[in-house]
Amino acid sequence: MNTISENMAFEQEFISSVKSFFTRFSVGSALKQANAYKNRGYSPFSIVLYLVQLVFMGLGMYRDSVCGEKSIIKKSRDAVYRFMRCSHINWNTFLFCVAINVCAWTDALTSDERMSAMVIDDTMNHRPFGKKVELISRVYDHSDKKYKRGFRSLFLGWTDGATFLPLAFRHMSSSDKKNRYRESDDRTDSRTCGGRA
Repeated sequence: MNTISENMAFEQEFISSVKSFFTRFSVGSALKQANAYKNRGYSPFSIVLYLVQLVFMGLGMYRDSVCGEKSIIKKSRDAVYRFMRCSHINWNTFLFCVAINVCAWTDALTSDERMSAMVIDDTMNHRPFGKKVELISRVYDHSDKKYKRGFRSLFLGWTDGATFLPLAFRHMSSSDKKNRYRESDDRTDSRTCGGRA
């Protein structure tokens, strides 16, 4: 019985720390700026809060739904899936807005003598079994000197020497159609954020 009560205390501590992070760095307003609005059911803020809490508690959505009364969002896996499939949400804007708030807070904690810098990183995102992934292509990996199946990932981040915060990212495919294994889906509306990405 002691382990169950200790686990409950740890879970409550995770939930309260995630909630305080969301309020301190105004994640709700970042979701509004990223065009994440409530269509029906739960609000986008509560769904993102739920997903982040699951990560920190080490649970999946299925395991959380099996828990019954302790479930954060009870019988609404469909609402989460509907939210994650929404192509109108600009996730790069959301990440950028939250990261700017965290950068400002972190920069105020460090001394003026410490230098901060923007870092651009270009890495290979290798997907050996992803033949059906949209826009996956044959990309040259400069470190291994071979062609691999996957994406080239471009990251922009902020660092002060001790902390690294991601600001933006892009997965880049090959511009040559011969190197692409699968083209983009024609059903996606090209006017939405998902269609433009």
